[in-house]
Amino acid sequence: MARASTRKTLAEQIRANTLASRFYARMSIKPVTLPEVPDLPAQRAKAVPSGMEREASVLKAIIAALRKHPKVASVERNQSGVFRDGDRWIRVGSKGKLDLTCYLTSGLYIEIEVKSAKGVVSPEQQKRIETIRAKGGMAGVARSVAEAEALVNAA
Repeated sequence: MARASTRKTLAEQIRANTLASRFYARMSIKPVTLPEVPDLPAQRAKAVPSGMEREASVLKAIIAALRKHPKVASVERNQSGVFRDGDRWIRVGSKGKLDLTCYLTSGLYIEIEVKSAKGVVSPEQQKRIETIRAKGGMAGVARSVAEAEALVNAA
């Protein structure tokens, strides 16, 4: 049985901190005036649809399609980025690593960077694509399932 997440949302954390501050202010000997905290909206405003598919949904569709592709043995999603832990910054993955690594049943290896219709490839990602291709590997950018399948079929 899966356990439900006990993490509080940001709004819940802010409300809890505000209530705690007010409690301690009332318990204080000295009169304390707290700054007014504006009430948070009950719900986040809905995103305005642009009519274009988001990169996350394109990525999800490509992964699902490639996992069913007869030439593909496995598909791995690569994560990279930086996060802060206290006073230090921690890098996960390598800069410029492409979104997907595909291993084909023939033993070949392909890296695919997934972008939305207007997404731009970073200079680090473009350099990685060129490096992989220069060494005889397969790499490219896919903006749809058809483009990702074309990369796999070209191998």
